[in-house]
Amino acid sequence: RMFNGLDDHEIYMFSSENQHNTVNSITYLNINDTIAGFTIETPIENEIYITHPAQLGEANQELILLSSLHSDSFLTSQDTEIVNTAREAGAKKVTISTYNSESKNELESSKGELDTKTIKTQASKNVSNNLKFSESSNLRFEFQGNETSIFNKVLKNFKSPEKEILKKSKWLQYDPDLTEFVLSCFSENKLSYFEKEVSMERQEVAIRSAKLALECNLFKSHNSIDGELDTKLASIKKHTKRYTVEF
Repeated sequence: RMFNGLDDHEIYMFSSENQHNTVNSITYLNINDTIAGFTIETPIENEIYITHPAQLGEANQELILLSSLHSDSFLTSQDTEIVNTAREAGAKKVTISTYNSESKNELESSKGELDTKTIKTQASKNVSNNLKFSESSNLRFEFQGNETSIFNKVLKNFKSPEKEILKKSKWLQYDPDLTEFVLSCFSENKLSYFEKEVSMERQEVAIRSAKLALECNLFKSHNSIDGELDTKLASIKKHTKRYTVEF
C-alpha cells in the first residue's frame, strides 16, 4: 500500500514473471494476464502504476503510469473535460477560478474578476494548450460561433451526446454533480448557468504519491521531475476550483 498519511492508494508493477510477494509495497501483476477490475491500454513491464485518482473505490479502475503525474496534462485534464463539454453544448463562457482559503476572500470581493485572462477559442486543442501554459488563477474561455448550430451539430453526431461524453471522461463520470452538469447540458430543459466548487484533494494526493515514490526510488526519472512535482504540489495544495458556465 502507499505511504502513511495519504489515502489508501495501491501501487502496481507489471512483470512477465509470476511474482506473488509484495516488495517495496508494490503489488505485482502478470503482464500476460487479464486483470479483473482494471483497464489499461498497453501495460509496460517494470513501470509503476496507480489507480486513476478519480476512480478510487470504483468497481472498474484505470491504471495510469505513476511517472505521468508530473505532466501538466494530468492537473488540467478535469478542466479540459468541463470546458469542452460546455463548448460542445453551446456555452458562451466558462470561467475557472483557482484559490485557497487565503485567497478566497479576495476572489469573492472582486466578484471573480481578479486577474482574469480571457481566451476566445473554438478548438478543443486550444483549450488544452491554454490550460497547460496558463499561470492565471482566473481563466475565462469565450466560445465563438452560433450556439444553435453547434448544439444541433453535436446532436447529429450522437443520439445521446451526454452518454458518449461521460463514457469517455476520466473525471466527470465519477463526480455526481459534474455528471448532472453534463446531463443538464443536453437535456430539453437546458441549463442557463452552472457553478460548482471542486476540491483538488484527489490531484494533490496523487502528486504526493508520485513525489514519495520518487524519493523512495520506486521509479527512474530525470533530475527535473522532482522540482516539477514540488511546483505542481505548491500550486494545488489545499486549493479549490470554481467552475462557472454561462449559456
